[in-house]
Amino acid sequence: MSDVLRRLVFDVPYRTGPLAWSDLHAGGIFFCVVYRECLQFGPGGQVRRWCEVLDDSRPFDDEAEKLRATDELGSYHLNDRGYLECVFSDFSMTGLTCQQATELLAFCGFRARPGVSLSFVYARETLVS
Repeated sequence: MSDVLRRLVFDVPYRTGPLAWSDLHAGGIFFCVVYRECLQFGPGGQVRRWCEVLDDSRPFDDEAEKLRATDELGSYHLNDRGYLECVFSDFSMTGLTCQQATELLAFCGFRARPGVSLSFVYARETLVS
């Protein structure tokens, strides 16, 4: 088993820090929905991706509802370079567990439409005793 899969913890959420869907519109009016992305891996090669909205007090339209509706199952595997690859219906991510901070997963994400790449870091949820 590779280091990436050995360090991956199953059935525990990994979450990004706060992200924002924001815009300056109509002469500079600020709109923003704060959220975070989440992943949870299963031992059978399935990964769930969803969003948690943290603050939707300044939406432009229905961004908060779209984010809350994000809940999809995908698959994960190691690619030919040994990187963790997660594949969803319209989004894929390739990355690794960090070597010094092994609770972190760093990914480069790619959405074919509209052809954008994004960077994400997910932190494994830890239980406090």
